[in-house]
Amino acid sequence: MTAASGSSGWLQDLARIGASGEAAVLITVAAASGSTPRPAGTRMLVTRDALYGTIGGGHLEWKAMAEARRRLAGAAALADRAETHPPVASLVDYALGPSLGQCCGGAVSLVFEYLKPGLPGWLQQLPQHPSPALWHATWLNGPGPRLLQGALSSAATVAWTTAEALHGWHGLHGEALGGGQVLLQRLDLPTWQIALFGAGHVGRALVQVLAGLPCQVRWIDSRAQAFDGLAGLAGNVHCIPCQHEAELIDEAAQLPAGSDVLVMTHSHALDQQLCEVLLRRGDLSYLGLIGSATKRSLFERRLAERGISAAQLGRLTCPIGIAGISGKEPGVIAVAIAAQLLQRRQQG
Repeated sequence: MTAASGSSGWLQDLARIGASGEAAVLITVAAASGSTPRPAGTRMLVTRDALYGTIGGGHLEWKAMAEARRRLAGAAALADRAETHPPVASLVDYALGPSLGQCCGGAVSLVFEYLKPGLPGWLQQLPQHPSPALWHATWLNGPGPRLLQGALSSAATVAWTTAEALHGWHGLHGEALGGGQVLLQRLDLPTWQIALFGAGHVGRALVQVLAGLPCQVRWIDSRAQAFDGLAGLAGNVHCIPCQHEAELIDEAAQLPAGSDVLVMTHSHALDQQLCEVLLRRGDLSYLGLIGSATKRSLFERRLAERGISAAQLGRLTCPIGIAGISGKEPGVIAVAIAAQLLQRRQQG
């Protein structure tokens, strides 16, 4: 999965790696000048056997991956000798010229930070602190709090600075700052809320696509074992199994305002009940119903009989999916739906 600058994709990947008990190296583009594959703030995680995200591919990425795995091997050797001093983060400069076989012509500075096995404590604190002034800190000269609160004078989301320049800043729980140079990246936690009702073939395919997007997904179904066999879901997908269909209706009524909602359950009758509740709310960003134009016509007639106005029905999207993509395979439908959601979001 690619973790774009400013997104939370790397946090989701880090959560998965931490839960697996693996060590990793976090690589961050601390600075970029001239023509470069990715901007400052782009992050990539490297484990012994896997790569999460990208800093642009090519020889630069290969060199960075090799350096990260060299550091992982060194940390493992320290552990074997019962030495407890973890490797500190460090900065490495790369010129993207002939020496790297890349014609970009720019230069990047990469920070390599060793992350010991296990889920970092600061990552577990994030859901309780969705502050717009929250920053992840990487200290080059020793330990310091990973989460800081403060505000830059500019609108930058990535900053290369010193502890002395962070006047008025503090750790999330009041901890003292570290010393020396520090790389800051603002933690823009996802505000894009998606609710998906239904864990059928299309629902499962769609979740795989949404897992790579900067969103939070509430995935809801009332069938027993609906979520069986789904180990390894991304950290932005929250499964909500319900005992009874009535609980799905309650979930629909309690969704956050502004959510994008998709209805694709196993039952047309349940789809209709959900659409009625959701349309009566009037505060959702998008409501999509899987089905044909015939299904839409039938639902419009039935919902109108239940007092849903023409204006309310106008907020229902059915069929769903971006125009121009044909095919009935679940994966094709999932891509078309995700593309429509992205297009609507970018258009505001």
